[in-house]
Amino acid sequence: MYNRFPFKRHHSLLSLLELFSYSRASRECDHLFALLGLASDAEEEDFLPDYDSSFEVVIRRYASAFVKRGDAMELLYRSGATKSYSFASWIPYWTREEFPQTISTWYGAEGEFSASKDLPVTVSFLPEDAKLLVISGVSVDKIKRMGKVTTEDKDVISFVNSLYTEIESLKSYPSGESIQEVKLKLPIGNASYPYVEKTRELLLSDKFALADEAIQRHEDPFDFSGDMAKVTSMPSVQAMVSFLKQHPSLREHVWRYWHTVTVFSNRISKATFCISEIGYAGLVPAGAAVGDSICVLHGGRVPFVLRETSQKGVFKMIGECYIHGLMYGEGLELQGTAKMSFRLV
Repeated sequence: MYNRFPFKRHHSLLSLLELFSYSRASRECDHLFALLGLASDAEEEDFLPDYDSSFEVVIRRYASAFVKRGDAMELLYRSGATKSYSFASWIPYWTREEFPQTISTWYGAEGEFSASKDLPVTVSFLPEDAKLLVISGVSVDKIKRMGKVTTEDKDVISFVNSLYTEIESLKSYPSGESIQEVKLKLPIGNASYPYVEKTRELLLSDKFALADEAIQRHEDPFDFSGDMAKVTSMPSVQAMVSFLKQHPSLREHVWRYWHTVTVFSNRISKATFCISEIGYAGLVPAGAAVGDSICVLHGGRVPFVLRETSQKGVFKMIGECYIHGLMYGEGLELQGTAKMSFRLV
């Protein structure tokens, strides 16, 4: 048992790793060990400070312990090509300053995302190779085309204008929505309310939540459509100048839209646009590529992009994604999908 402290501890180790991601340590493993005494759930033997084993061994032991206690999906939401350690695509990079964010806590028009509906997570480790995480799910689609602009390359307005151009190339949408509706909803994750970021002071209060979460203003219904659609696209400096001359209430309305776009897109690592083979559009991590699978993992609130390695049945986690029209279980109802086990390396 790890050394007990006299005060009551309220926060899980996973939450503390995120909250204190800004802190630094002379040894990378100390970034983990320093929080053990503050955590409410770190008294298992697997979490004991270990300076004899390699850093990879320590990280894998921590990850295995989280999986065994039922936190597998919380790891996967924050893992991927640009969010994980080089030795394991399914383990989040806990010890870097910029803690991996997630869209799994986002609330769309139909509430919190639920890509796998109420299916329970089924996860284990491959008996002959404990480094491989095995999880059940379905491959629902594949990436057919990738956008050329990421959130890292451009400002948010340029990024969204590039999304509009890509979406306008579609003749129709699989969900039956109009192209105009998709243009409006996709950049904000189909949010029904505007978002603002929480402050660290609030995170340290009794209303503690994960650092990537945002507050939704639920006091009054918020309509993102209407007049705002006329000014969301700003292809030039002159368009921005014209916008600033609009009525203050309209400017406020549009700024809320742009802020929500920024909050949402920042949660997807270097987000970029994609079109699937079926015709769905969405935002995926910049590490994704044509041919990657769009999968729904049982127990997951969001779809994931996975890439099969040279070893058949073994996949690399590219990261979570937002696919408009597949966020509330629709992918499970598509023809040709069948349950399978994904072995994540």
